[in-house]
Amino acid sequence: MSRLFLTHSPDQQYLLPASPTDWLPSDHLCYWVVDLLSSLDMSGFYKSYSSDGRGAPAYDPRMLVAVVLYAWLRGVFSSRKIARLCREDLGVRVIVGEHQPDFRTFISFRNRHGDVLSSLFQESVCLCQEAGLVSLLEVAGDGTKIAANANKDQSVTYAKASRQEAQISAAIDELMARSAAEDAAEDALYGPDQPEPSPVPAELAGHQARRDKLREAQKALKARAAAQAVAYKERHENQPPEHRSHRKPLADPDQAEPKEDQQYNFVDPDSRIMKRQDGTYIQGYNAQALVDGEHQIIVGSLLSNEPNDIQQLCPLIDNCIELTGVVPGRVLADKGYHSLYNLEQIRDRGITPCIPPHSRYKTGHLTPDERETYKRRSAIVEPVFGQLKGNGLMMGFWRFYRRGMPKCRQDWSLLCAVHNFRKLFTLAPAITA
Repeated sequence: MSRLFLTHSPDQQYLLPASPTDWLPSDHLCYWVVDLLSSLDMSGFYKSYSSDGRGAPAYDPRMLVAVVLYAWLRGVFSSRKIARLCREDLGVRVIVGEHQPDFRTFISFRNRHGDVLSSLFQESVCLCQEAGLVSLLEVAGDGTKIAANANKDQSVTYAKASRQEAQISAAIDELMARSAAEDAAEDALYGPDQPEPSPVPAELAGHQARRDKLREAQKALKARAAAQAVAYKERHENQPPEHRSHRKPLADPDQAEPKEDQQYNFVDPDSRIMKRQDGTYIQGYNAQALVDGEHQIIVGSLLSNEPNDIQQLCPLIDNCIELTGVVPGRVLADKGYHSLYNLEQIRDRGITPCIPPHSRYKTGHLTPDERETYKRRSAIVEPVFGQLKGNGLMMGFWRFYRRGMPKCRQDWSLLCAVHNFRKLFTLAPAITA
């Protein structure tokens, strides 16, 4: 007696087209994303479109936002891979219907609506507050280094740029002198009325382009040094005398000179060389997050190109207060954020700091109760970075796909919003039940 099998006929034709909604369960992520849009303010996406009826019809921003959120929730961040999902992923097919936008559509949409997409982070925090996922009794802050869309080998130090610029200038002078000698020889041989001038040597053109790039790097590094001098002078003047550094600020910050080891990247000038915890160096950005201790909801975020964390904590807390309208009860942070100025500023905001000092400090060490409280820091904020950058269960966001500080800030805010939406999707049903 033969074994019975279910009929398998992949070539079977349907009398009517099959509805994609019949292939997915009712609790699928794509339906939740579509329902989520009804809770979000979408008016900002429509403001930039003309209403006079001219031009070809555009894709509905609601559809594109839903696709981007769904793809990022699934760990897909590349515009080309998102466009492929529109053809191959059933969840995305439910969202887009008969449309199949290409990758250029998603690239232009993100560039056009970057600020509005980043504002979804604030809405994600508000939705999590309404769902009871945020208490703000205890928050933990930390930073992580995310690679830029640039190679650190395309960087040059100020000293190297100055040295190479001088060498190339000398080479250009030599080539110009040789070209002038050749012109003089040709004039003597053929006459001074030659109809066409001698072409510029390709070697000379290449040297001039390289020198222009090096001069641009020198100018940018000098401007950066001046901006750092201005910021240091303002910070020094605003601090109490007992908290000020022994290094006095320059009287004229415009006269500040870059350090010889300061680097400029030709691909993404806003990025910086960052040292990671494993001791390796990347060309990237310093991404900061303030995480609520109740359900690991990100309640504050910012992106900086400063390698250290000490100046990021107070702006991070202010961002949290601005988004939530609530002052956190206690802030946990590691010793990289410790300074007398930070402690004073946090206490002035009515917040209890729990930040261990550096070993060089003889006072200000945590009490036994504070040490027990501090142990919760890593359990609050470290898993969030693992989820954002990839924890083995799904693809993570380990590098930026766009260049420049403004665009990378937009993507970091959107990534934090997607993290909160994921928590809302997984935790809100359990809480309401």
